[in-house]
Amino acid sequence: MRWHHKHFPTLHKVVAWYSRRDFFEKLLINLVAWGGLLYILFILWFAAPAGFPAGAYIKVESGASLKEIAATFEGRGVIGNARLFELVVRLLGDDKHLPAGEYFFSRQENLVWVAMRLLGGDFETNPIRITVPEGSSVNDISRLLVLKLPEFNRREFIERAQEGYLFPDTYFFRPGQSTETILSVF
Repeated sequence: MRWHHKHFPTLHKVVAWYSRRDFFEKLLINLVAWGGLLYILFILWFAAPAGFPAGAYIKVESGASLKEIAATFEGRGVIGNARLFELVVRLLGDDKHLPAGEYFFSRQENLVWVAMRLLGGDFETNPIRITVPEGSSVNDISRLLVLKLPEFNRREFIERAQEGYLFPDTYFFRPGQSTETILSVF
């Protein structure tokens, strides 16, 4: 049995009502309808997931591929769909040179905004100021760093630092910087 608009009297009334409208009314109706549809699609595909980890630091390792980063972000609840995220990053920019570091997510962000932050290296972290007083030993400096930097590896720092090569001064570090990066500054 073939369906015809006569089988749906309300649909027939809608079509008749629509056909009586002039051009500008039809244009307005179409804009509202398509706008509503696009909004629904945005909410379904691009909006921040319900369990977004506001206030979280997420580390992107040096040399990590876009696929690995997308999987990490999806696993931590920053994005809802890793494949869609990869597609958006590729459409927006260069997916081969993604800045490594500790990204801070202070509030919920949609998938497009997260992609733009990743491409731009917007860690949303402020450098932490650490002043090393004169006469400080490697052990003293490591204690200062542990107090101010989350996830700082004190043991690795002590093993790799050489006494006499660490100069007293004021330094600025970002959360999540590697021991190697911190040692290169001293």
